[in-house]
Amino acid sequence: MLRTFGQVVDAAARLWADIPFAPLAVAPKSDVMTRLRAIGDGIARTASVGRWPGPGPTDDRLLEIAKNLSRARRLVQRYGGDVNPSTAEIRADIAAVRARIMHTLYVTAHGAALAISHYAKDLRDRLDIDIRRRSPMTQRPNIREIHAA
Repeated sequence: MLRTFGQVVDAAARLWADIPFAPLAVAPKSDVMTRLRAIGDGIARTASVGRWPGPGPTDDRLLEIAKNLSRARRLVQRYGGDVNPSTAEIRADIAAVRARIMHTLYVTAHGAALAISHYAKDLRDRLDIDIRRRSPMTQRPNIREIHAA
């Protein structure tokens, strides 16, 4: 999941950027999507240079989410120019789209965090068992990998 998380964030950020601008009554203090994209890019860079979690398969579920966000972006690019956020209803629709994108990222991040947490717990449990069994050090989980998770 961690290997694929950056792709989801990138697709969400690209969709976010193409959604028509709707002026808000109160301007946000910072652009949350910019911060999230920076985090996603950092995770993707770390995974791509061979650091933890290292090479391996991607997550099909997260790939599907990224594809859906990309499809939505193409639709917005195709038809979004026709949207004029002049009424409260249209501005509310745009705000709802942005909220759904954030919700998707929140759920995705939560799922990835849970997967990492369970993986780290499994590694700690295996290490404890190997220590009790006095397994050779080369067969035990790597403590650096546990800390990275």
